[in-house]
Amino acid sequence: MPNVHVMNRLQALLNYFRASDAGGTTLSSASKGLERELFIQSALSNIIAPPFRVGCGDITDLSGQRSGQLDIVIEYSNSVSFPLVNGMNTPRLYLAEGVCAVIEVKSDLVGQWSEVLSSHQKLSQLRRSYADWISYGRMPERIPHFAVGFRGWKTMETIQKKLNESDLDGILVLNSGLFCGKKYKEKGPESLYAFFIALQELTGNLISAFSDYKAYVALREMKDSSVYHA
Repeated sequence: MPNVHVMNRLQALLNYFRASDAGGTTLSSASKGLERELFIQSALSNIIAPPFRVGCGDITDLSGQRSGQLDIVIEYSNSVSFPLVNGMNTPRLYLAEGVCAVIEVKSDLVGQWSEVLSSHQKLSQLRRSYADWISYGRMPERIPHFAVGFRGWKTMETIQKKLNESDLDGILVLNSGLFCGKKYKEKGPESLYAFFIALQELTGNLISAFSDYKAYVALREMKDSSVYHA
């Protein structure tokens, strides 16, 4: 039997997401985008426990390829990233090895699906290179990518088809209450839980990793790196 307290909380969250979308339908597209992005970031920041950092910005890899700006980036605690200006809430430049997952948020996935595919095409070209790692399973070379829509398709069959065609890691439609991922497929309040669990498993699979971040700017180590000179 599902835990009634968890189910009630999930239903309340799902209702809140839906009400937020309904309350913003008369706003300009720019205002709706900002409201949507800030709300989702705030929700994820409160659900995903520290030390993971939730932000937005561009990702680059060792080859110099860049993703373009992304709605939501979940960053590992031992990573390095750079804000555009001083402040926690400004867009950042992320290094691919430090990114756990990316979430693309849209008001309507049907009407904005081409934007999701364009972002995914750029993101999928980036590659992560770990010198060493300890994890539950091998760390994927490609950065996991999810799409969330306040509105979108109304049947699981269509979402499954779109997932297979795009090679995304998961699609969540809030108004329909549907989630389809590579491991879970749920509807109703369970759809929100499946989405959170998919993220939790990604944030939880890395125990530790060593990434050669110095290679991004070709830093040269001293012969005796244990000795620092003033």
